[in-house]
Amino acid sequence: MSCLVSVHFPKAGGTSLARAYEEAFGVDQVLWDYDNDPVDPTSRVNLHPSRDAMLRPSTLAPYRAVHGHFHPNFYANVGDAAWVVALRHPVDNLLSIYFYWRMFTDEEAMTNPLHRYVHNEITDIITFATIPRMRYLMTEVYFKGVDMARFDVIGDASDLDGYAARVGKAAGFSIGALPRENETALSEHRLEIADNPRIQRQLRDLLADDLRFYERHARK
Repeated sequence: MSCLVSVHFPKAGGTSLARAYEEAFGVDQVLWDYDNDPVDPTSRVNLHPSRDAMLRPSTLAPYRAVHGHFHPNFYANVGDAAWVVALRHPVDNLLSIYFYWRMFTDEEAMTNPLHRYVHNEITDIITFATIPRMRYLMTEVYFKGVDMARFDVIGDASDLDGYAARVGKAAGFSIGALPRENETALSEHRLEIADNPRIQRQLRDLLADDLRFYERHARK
């Protein structure tokens, strides 16, 4: 069984997948890497990219799998690894992130400057979509400078069970039906936005670059 480098793209079923990896590899064999999130302006990959590159590991040992919010290139030197990621339609993804962040308490929002800014100053989805880190979440944040051909599996969060089966095949283990964890509730406000053609059109225009990326790479 090869080791596994699994990128948890935000709000794309990553928590459910991590639990499945723990069942397949063993809890002590899965590294949860959430300390260097490329979305966080204060993460090492953003504050000091040259040092981040110098710290790239050549092995996952003693772990068999790593899963989390990290820039994929951090694990570029790890050999014999299956690289996997599930993407999500950018408009749907943006809505999920926005309403998830809106649920943060004042104290939770203070731990990250971007969360704090959104919590204190952003009150509508269109303005949220103009924040560069949100507008270009795929193209300029998570996958900037990444050779997407390196990924063995690029799936779609809309078919998470199918994606998980493909991941298991690529890495040599079996994954059953996934539990659904950490899903953002469908509030009335969110449903209104989802059903509003004008807002949906504005969001598609704003997220055009990421939409093209998603349509090119999802379900590889």
